[in-house]
Amino acid sequence: MVLHPEWMQDLPIQLQPEWFTDTRLSRIVATILHMQSEGRAVDLLLLLDECKRRQYTDIDALYLSQLTTQVASTAYLYEHLQILQQAWLARKAAEVGQSLTLLANNDTPSDGKDIHQHLQEAEDALYHLSEAGMTRETMTIEADVDAAQMRIEEASKNKQPIRGVCSGFWNVDAKLLGFHPTDLLILAARPAQGKTALAISFIRLIAMNRIPVAMFSLEMGREQIINRLLMQQTGLPGEVVRQGMMNDEQQRRVQEAAAIIRQWPIYLDDTPSINLVQLRQKSRQLVRKEGVQVIFVDYLQLMAANLTNRNASRENEVASISRGLKCLAKELKVPIIALSQLNRAPEQAAEVREPRLADLRESGAIEQDADVVMMIHQPKTAVGNERMLIIAKHRNGATGDVLLHFDKPTAMFSAPQRQPQPQPQPQPQRQLNIF
Repeated sequence: MVLHPEWMQDLPIQLQPEWFTDTRLSRIVATILHMQSEGRAVDLLLLLDECKRRQYTDIDALYLSQLTTQVASTAYLYEHLQILQQAWLARKAAEVGQSLTLLANNDTPSDGKDIHQHLQEAEDALYHLSEAGMTRETMTIEADVDAAQMRIEEASKNKQPIRGVCSGFWNVDAKLLGFHPTDLLILAARPAQGKTALAISFIRLIAMNRIPVAMFSLEMGREQIINRLLMQQTGLPGEVVRQGMMNDEQQRRVQEAAAIIRQWPIYLDDTPSINLVQLRQKSRQLVRKEGVQVIFVDYLQLMAANLTNRNASRENEVASISRGLKCLAKELKVPIIALSQLNRAPEQAAEVREPRLADLRESGAIEQDADVVMMIHQPKTAVGNERMLIIAKHRNGATGDVLLHFDKPTAMFSAPQRQPQPQPQPQPQRQLNIF
């Protein structure tokens, strides 16, 4: 790093201070990286001066000169870096194993966490170690451009727009072109406006197309969600399904609906107060083992952030959760639809108004992290069971309003009938008179 700093910069991986067990070597590497980040030159004298300024008393001119004279060859610098990285990965993995061994020898952990939390944190640590061991080179965009061109040409050939996972609502897909991988979508509303009902409607229509979908429900239990699916599939009111006061015909409809729903690739998790570590671990397994393509979280404000600072404000916690969900969507390459509460501002106004992005409850970070923000609203001009789905933010497309119908007894949303497109009228041919 001192004799040939330009060689280090050309390698696909960079030496990190924590790779060394010798604290002196860690300090030297950290000092050189800091000097390079500031655009400063690095040689033995400049490095020694910086170490003195940092009061590293165990690093002197003799030690630095000995390090440079011990360099046998720089021909296989990349291979040497790989050996260091592998040794560091093995050491960190051993630390995780040692912590679990100590935990197993203690009946009651001193930090107040149960064994399941420790196991999930250990799995998360090992996952990040495996990610750290993968070297990803910065490459030109040539291959990405070719792939994008192929997708566009395929869409043009089939006369179909580029789509993600279809929501099942033709007018929602007309705006969003489906739910796209790596996107974080926020579905927000005031309580009792039907955000969970709309989420379950999305899930039902997605699963009907045999697309695996997962739902993490922090508010409703599994039985309630199944009842909602039965209500939507049979068209029976909730009171009839829950109370069991059904005639023979209604019982037959429930049996047929149950047989259909049983075959759908829906994965439910109703763990209360699930945190980001747990959700990340479970989501990875669902995507890897079950091929889940869409993940729903109901709802964001009920999640635990797992912040190390116990005095952090609720706004900081929600910001951490929002950012974590966006990072998880990018990591797993699936869309994540997170439900969220709105504050009371639209109801407290002189006249009930449409919700805005600023009405997202407890944190402006949700607005920043989300690729799409959808809000359910019942306008004053609504006729009967009409609801307006306001697309207030769309990072990759247009915003606007989408009309939906909400049948409250069955807790089911539906799209209005698609209007037939007018057929172009043939133009009369002009007669050409030749004299």
